[in-house]
Amino acid sequence: MSNVATQPAPFEPTRPSDIAAARAPTDRVFLGFSTTDVFLSAMIRNATGAKYSHAWLCHGSTLWGGAWITQADYPTVHSWTFEKAIVGWSQLMVYEVSPEFYDDVRKAMLTSRRDFEEKFDIRGLLFMGVVTFVKKWTHKRIGNWLAHPNQLFCSEFVEDVLKATGEHPFASWQPNESAPKQVYEACEKERRRFTKISAVELATWLEAVGVDMTKVPGTLLASSL
Repeated sequence: MSNVATQPAPFEPTRPSDIAAARAPTDRVFLGFSTTDVFLSAMIRNATGAKYSHAWLCHGSTLWGGAWITQADYPTVHSWTFEKAIVGWSQLMVYEVSPEFYDDVRKAMLTSRRDFEEKFDIRGLLFMGVVTFVKKWTHKRIGNWLAHPNQLFCSEFVEDVLKATGEHPFASWQPNESAPKQVYEACEKERRRFTKISAVELATWLEAVGVDMTKVPGTLLASSL
């Protein structure tokens, strides 16, 4: 009989809460929504009936540190530090991608790298307001005829990522015909995949990944309550 003590098996998290707790701070992805006080933001909100006019992805980086926002925002699709991206924002709301949906979204995000530095589709964005207006008042869907095939606006980029997961209902989306409101409503409805996080949770994560919190207005964080 061997005198060698049996080593306990390593802990392998299986429950979503355990998986979330076991992940490094950088292994988290968020979908966010924001608005500014500029005229274009107000126009988008009025045309779509939405509270927010901009949609984006937020994540950490093991190489660079900090939090990064990847977005389609004039003039291109790009990643900026959280501190730089939020300049001018007046409100935000953030949802975390759930542990069980994380791998699907991460793989989809890798495919979105092909869109980096693509131009921002201002014509598609403006006509998207027309598409939304027609659908709201006539209940008929028209195509976004002015959308450029090689350019993207904000919600189109985020919806492209979700569509690339192949999961229902995202697989059937037409990203260039939708506004941030559709992504926001999906986050509210798909609670199994997205969790709204509080201002305290967001601040705690930002600090954990090394964001300079002196550059993050407390009023902006408070707007996510």
